[in-house]
Amino acid sequence: MTQPKDELRRRLIRSSMLMLPAATLGGALSSSAHAAETQSEGGRDALKSLQLENALYWGADPTGKKDSSSAFTKMARSQIVTTIHVPPGDYAIGRTVDLRGKNLTGSGRQRWKSDEHARFVPRPELKGAMFKNHGPVVRDLNFSALDQKDVVFINSSGYNTVIENVSFSNGKIAIEVDEIMVNYNLVRCAFVGTHYGVMVHDINNGQSTTARFIGNEFNYCENAIIFEGALNGATFQDNIFENIKGDAILAKLIYDSNFIGNWWERRNGGDKNWPCVRTTMKQQIMNCFASANKCVFGWRDMFSSETHSGHMGGVSVTSSDVVARRSTGNAVRMTPSMLRAESDDWAGNVPFVIQGSQAKARNHVNPIVFRHSGANGNIEFDSDAEITKDGVWKGKLRFASKTDSDDKLLYDEYQINRARPGIVGKVPVKIKETKDVREALTGVPQFVKWRKEDKDATGSAFFSHNEIREEGQVELSFTKGEFEFREPIVTVTVDDSGIYLDGISYLPAYSGAQKYKAYKGFVFHFKARGSDQPKTPDAFNIQIFHPY
Repeated sequence: MTQPKDELRRRLIRSSMLMLPAATLGGALSSSAHAAETQSEGGRDALKSLQLENALYWGADPTGKKDSSSAFTKMARSQIVTTIHVPPGDYAIGRTVDLRGKNLTGSGRQRWKSDEHARFVPRPELKGAMFKNHGPVVRDLNFSALDQKDVVFINSSGYNTVIENVSFSNGKIAIEVDEIMVNYNLVRCAFVGTHYGVMVHDINNGQSTTARFIGNEFNYCENAIIFEGALNGATFQDNIFENIKGDAILAKLIYDSNFIGNWWERRNGGDKNWPCVRTTMKQQIMNCFASANKCVFGWRDMFSSETHSGHMGGVSVTSSDVVARRSTGNAVRMTPSMLRAESDDWAGNVPFVIQGSQAKARNHVNPIVFRHSGANGNIEFDSDAEITKDGVWKGKLRFASKTDSDDKLLYDEYQINRARPGIVGKVPVKIKETKDVREALTGVPQFVKWRKEDKDATGSAFFSHNEIREEGQVELSFTKGEFEFREPIVTVTVDDSGIYLDGISYLPAYSGAQKYKAYKGFVFHFKARGSDQPKTPDAFNIQIFHPY
């Protein structure tokens, strides 16, 4: 005997109630038991409300043989339905359903039992999106386009939305947003074989903000997340982009966004070495933060690179390096053993500034302090072994000596040269009346203490030859070719009060060196006061300064 349609529908509803989420089912059973015991009107109303939010009650077909569009449209138009619940089954949609702000939830995704999914499939006559104007929540559903390539599953509201635990397979666009995203949350969703996972058109030329993509997986898609406009303040965390042919993340520009723990693996027929994050405006990934991201097999890591032009600007934490980058050719890299400024070839020289703490009311209040953990630590200057083989610092210490806005910035410069004694300095002085800049010679000379009874006295061991030629003549020099003084400035003071310096003979470093004032050492001549006879002092002191 054929059962009446109303009885068949009630049976389907009762069976679908058993497949509701645990919390909902528990509430339903509790309300049902309470209604049975008390026969209260409130209990019956609670059960009735659950029935009214069930798509089967409104005639949806879980076999997928009939078009269920009208059933979901009726629910969306109902004044007493706030959330549309979809029990397990396949639901064919033949025309766009306007959800009128209603939430859309299913029974969840099953790992192995596909027949227990709540799944939407398009009918051949479908034009446009399956659903539009959904409520704040879309959850626990499946969408599958099968062989239809031009299907749009959800035309989504970009404002204050949560789409969670939803699976999308095949079709053209899984989630399409016409305007921008604001407080949009895409959480633990799966995209397989779609042409676009997420497409944000930004038709009013706005700017998407506070969009969050957390724990999603994109597999064998043409493109994953595409913003045609600008993106500001977004978060991409723990997402997987695998076997993508085109772009994983693309926007016109990306500012102030976070990329944490994402994984890019393999390209599915697309160009190799493709950026994991890309903007259509060059060098417009600015002020972002990235950490623990992984790019392998065809993806270019935009967060970690020895070059910086076109990469992510902001702070990246990769491996043991922390990189602060402008994305316009320069960066500062910090490792456990190094702090280094880096610049691409085309970017030119960029100053690396270390500045003490500063307050607006009091500039340069605190000094810069170099501190060691032990009292006997060293501050060492060395050259980069990758750039020079000398292994010795040959740069200049520069101290800004003029900072007034009306004047050109001037620098005191100090230089150490291994082949010359002391530290050489030049100090610019600006004359206010003429505005000329003059340079004064300054620096730290090399000091030598010579004693007759101790030829290894402080500093004198610097010279290869240390001898008294004859009475009143002391030679301090180097073997030919070993060392060279170029036009040195030499100052001598004698400890003995009755002896004075009578002059210095300069020993040429090589043949013809006199022309260049290049010397290998000195002979110091001393005489006794009064008699003016040659006399060797017991001790004298030398300061040697090399101006070049």
